[in-house]
Amino acid sequence: MFNFTKCMSLAMFLTFCSYAEANNELTYAEQTCFSVTMENQTLKSVVEWIEKNSQFILSMIRI
Repeated sequence: MFNFTKCMSLAMFLTFCSYAEANNELTYAEQTCFSVTMENQTLKSVVEWIEKNSQFILSMIRI
């Protein structure tokens, strides 16, 4: 019975920590706003600029 209680306590703690971490990420994304004005640039260079000048990490899939 002790192992079950210990396991459930650990599971609840990890669930709470992951929820708190996800909530923090949403808060940053919702509060952050910036404008980008670039002409004659590739999409790759614009994405790289955004990643260097913010905490956002963008991923692109080539099709």
